[in-house]
Parts: sequence; structure tokens; C-alpha cells
Amino acid sequence: SSMVLSYLVNPKAPVIYGAIGTVGNMKTGGAPVAPPESKIIEAASIALARYYKLPSRANMGYNDAYTCDFECGAESALQAYNVIRSGANMITGIGDVSSIACSSKEKVILDVELIGYINRIMKPLNFSREKAAVSLI
Repeated sequence: SSMVLSYLVNPKAPVIYGAIGTVGNMKTGGAPVAPPESKIIEAASIALARYYKLPSRANMGYNDAYTCDFECGAESALQAYNVIRSGANMITGIGDVSSIACSSKEKVILDVELIGYINRIMKPLNFSREKAAVSLI
């Protein structure tokens, strides 16, 4: 792996660990990047990085869409939620379309909005006495 090569060149070189997961499509021979299995593999790589105390990276832009359409947005949204929920330290692929074959300026804006939305969902609710204003009730 590139981590081993990096270590051989310079044992103190910083590395960021990440894996791109995919499964083979037995009908076409292609390698789709948006099936649920790819999300599971990427979440496992983030967990491995955390176990070995390495920073992790993950890609939120992987989708199998050919244009910036509903499929592209839905697959990117699921991938973004997965990598944020899994605790990736660095998210790449913002604005990517069609398995990172191209990028879209419009999708960059949508992806940034999506990350903010997911971060808000992931923020735990605070049910402390102060927040609940029990004394006012």
C-alpha cells in the first residue's frame, strides 16, 4: 500500500488513511462506486484508521450518475452522511459527478450545503435543565 511505501521512504512522513470501496457488477464487468457495499467498505476503512490512530479521508462525491441530477444528489447525500457519521477527518470529492469523471460548480455549492445540513442533524440535542427552562415552566 502507499502507507508502506511512504514509511519506507520516510518513516516520519505523515499519512492520511482511506480506502475506496467498490464491488464488481457481474453483468457489465464495471465497478460501480455508489452501491451500499461501497459505503460499508469506506466506513470500515474509517474505523480502521481510528483504530490505528491515523487521520482518515473519505470521498463524498462518488456517484454513478452521468449528470448533476437526482441520482447524483441522492448518492452523494448518502455517501456524505456515511462519511460524516463514520467520523472521517477529511472529506474529498465535493462537486464530483459521474464517479469523479467531472465536476460541477453547482454541485460544489449543493455539497457544501449538504455537509452543513448533515452536521446539524448529527449535533446531539441538549436536554440540560438550563436548556429546558424548567424554572419557567
